[in-house]
Amino acid sequence: SLAEEADATLVLLNVIEVPPEAQPHESGLTVEAVGAAAHAVRLERLRGQVAQESRPFFRLETMVEEGNPARVILETASARRSDLIVLGTRERGALDRFFFGSTTEAVMQGASCPVLVVHHAA
Repeated sequence: SLAEEADATLVLLNVIEVPPEAQPHESGLTVEAVGAAAHAVRLERLRGQVAQESRPFFRLETMVEEGNPARVILETASARRSDLIVLGTRERGALDRFFFGSTTEAVMQGASCPVLVVHHAA
């Protein structure tokens, strides 16, 4: 594998975009409590993405962060001096892209290293 040959660290990053208007709910649920639960679920999913038998061949780190996805990805890649960013993408409608933009496009434009985009089938 590419990671094994390069003696690499594979960092799996999931970014939770929390809207700024998120307020505590009257039921007593707080943004922090919901966020903590979301972090735990996403960390577990990330760890399940890499087959156990391939883990001895590289270092694996999993991270869940909050913020603007493109900004967090670019900041993390820059801070870690990453050699490659790999992004998964899914098909979205033109109207959705118009109103919300594309994380993939923003990362491709702002990255200081190569970006590999992998399309996920629906």
